[in-house]
Amino acid sequence: MRTKEKFAAALAVLLLLLLFTATLPAPGGVPEAVLRARNGVVRIFIGPDEPSGSGFALSSDSSGVLILTSYHVVKDQPKLYCYFDGAGPVQLEIKAVSEEQDLCVLQTGYEIEGLEPLPLADTISVGKTVYALGYPGVVDDFSGQTALRIQEMTVSDGIVSALQSALTVGNRMRAVKIIQTNANMHNGNSGGPLVNEKGQVVGVSTMGIKAGLAFGFNGAVHLDEVRRFLEGNGIEYRKSGPSQPLMLSAAAVIVAAAAAVLLAAALRRRNCRGPAGAGQDARRQPPALAAQTPPAVWAAASAAAPVSGYGVSQLPQHPSAPGAVQGGAQPAASPVPAGVQQRRKSRWGWFAAAVLLVAGVFSWYTRETYLELRDAWEQANYAQVALCYQHAPWVQVWTGPEKKLYSEARVNVENYELQKAIRLFQQLDGYRDSRRQIRMAETYLKVINGFQEDPLSEYLALQEIRGYLDSETRMEALWPQLYQKGVEKLRAGQFSAAAEYFEHLPEGYDGTELYSSLLSSYAEVERGGGPKSCYALAVSCGNAGIKLPLFLIDTYLSEFVQGIWVSPDGWWFEKTEEGYASNLGIQGDYRFERSGMYGADVVKFDFQDADHMRLIYNGRQYDLTRR
Repeated sequence: MRTKEKFAAALAVLLLLLLFTATLPAPGGVPEAVLRARNGVVRIFIGPDEPSGSGFALSSDSSGVLILTSYHVVKDQPKLYCYFDGAGPVQLEIKAVSEEQDLCVLQTGYEIEGLEPLPLADTISVGKTVYALGYPGVVDDFSGQTALRIQEMTVSDGIVSALQSALTVGNRMRAVKIIQTNANMHNGNSGGPLVNEKGQVVGVSTMGIKAGLAFGFNGAVHLDEVRRFLEGNGIEYRKSGPSQPLMLSAAAVIVAAAAAVLLAAALRRRNCRGPAGAGQDARRQPPALAAQTPPAVWAAASAAAPVSGYGVSQLPQHPSAPGAVQGGAQPAASPVPAGVQQRRKSRWGWFAAAVLLVAGVFSWYTRETYLELRDAWEQANYAQVALCYQHAPWVQVWTGPEKKLYSEARVNVENYELQKAIRLFQQLDGYRDSRRQIRMAETYLKVINGFQEDPLSEYLALQEIRGYLDSETRMEALWPQLYQKGVEKLRAGQFSAAAEYFEHLPEGYDGTELYSSLLSSYAEVERGGGPKSCYALAVSCGNAGIKLPLFLIDTYLSEFVQGIWVSPDGWWFEKTEEGYASNLGIQGDYRFERSGMYGADVVKFDFQDADHMRLIYNGRQYDLTRR
């Protein structure tokens, strides 16, 4: 094998070895990509000596650096600075803000040497390992000095515990998609990146629960919110490439194909090259020179050159040779030597081997992508499913187009792009739960567009799609309005309407115990609970500062005083269905209003409990007990 052939073979082997090395699992500890991601993180100050949080670079050029952080890190601060690996302070200006998403983009006036922009990941799912990078203030307390250098930055790991929406970040005007993780975060981590094992940003650290209240509950603004914020403000950012398995698969195809081509080309050149010497010179002579060549030399050349540049069947003969054709006539065809046929077969064999190698690698790549797609589908990780289709669109030959459309629609739902999702679900014509997904998307759009002014109607609509996007959070946000409306209905004497509002509030919700007791008494009276229930209702109304509605007083108080009441002094009062009788002079029909009974004379009642009352008539008081 000649030098060029050896070089081609060695290069192919080297490429394959590099590919194999790249697929080996990384050793234990923090991945190298995560440690490299620290080169994109800065510490933010709101004064010369007042660290406030962290941030990371989105882009960098000669005009300056764009840095993303949390809005609450820089809120209402006139002067902002950052340090990178001990260098600074670098003054910052606010470029874009989203208070509701708790995000802010800052800009420097010049490029910062060594600061590397971090890419945003494609997706994130529950159970994945993540790493929080930043400068928590507790590190300063621990070391006794302000941490500014990369080596002083903290790296804390954890997993994605849940993906949800919450009103606990931003300005509480709308629910924000967050990543819940047990990666440790403290004051100062805010604004720093939450990255995956490839060093790609999946979220922006925004909150942590204080020790003693909960453990392992920390939050980061979801990368979907980050993308929506950046794209909405026309801010460019780095995007990640394909996932590592797909990248390695693609690299395998390229490397294997390159290796096959190099080897095939090298072997073809080797097989096509004949032996050097007089034979080669003779083969290169054109037919016109044949007459000038002595017969002995021509015969020697013909014997030494089994392969001609003109093809064996066209090998010219010397005019004087036996059997030579005179007058320029074409010579008779001669049989192809066995050696030539063998070499031709060898060339075709190598070509076929190269084609088979490429086909095999393509099949392997397709299988790996299909398996990754299948696993993502089973885990309902639709973003990863869509990514697999993007990198290998031909796999839908085996999966069918419906799965691809469905995963794209679900990704649109996760990104709150519901109009796009509805159009895709409509194309699926009932595939899986596409009709239900359309109904939920349409209901959600009606809710956020304010189709009802009454919070109860909005709450009931959200209750129909409970668990869809941030419906749970939106329902929770409606509790104060339900509470207020319920109180208004109570004060207006509309007990049944008030009950509809209060029944949707959680048990123990702020101030509901009092009103819940009142409504419970009301429900008992409605069921004919008797005098004691009537008294309990009256007491509950008094405690709540609410008067019984006038149209109810006659019914409830008359039921309450139903029966015979007596005093130790021998006075008695009786209420029957026909009317009233007593030895106090109270007789006939009376109507009840507020706390009294009105007729010819005014009779007032002061109830001590369900069985004791003080009756006031004509200025005299009578303490009566139910008999």
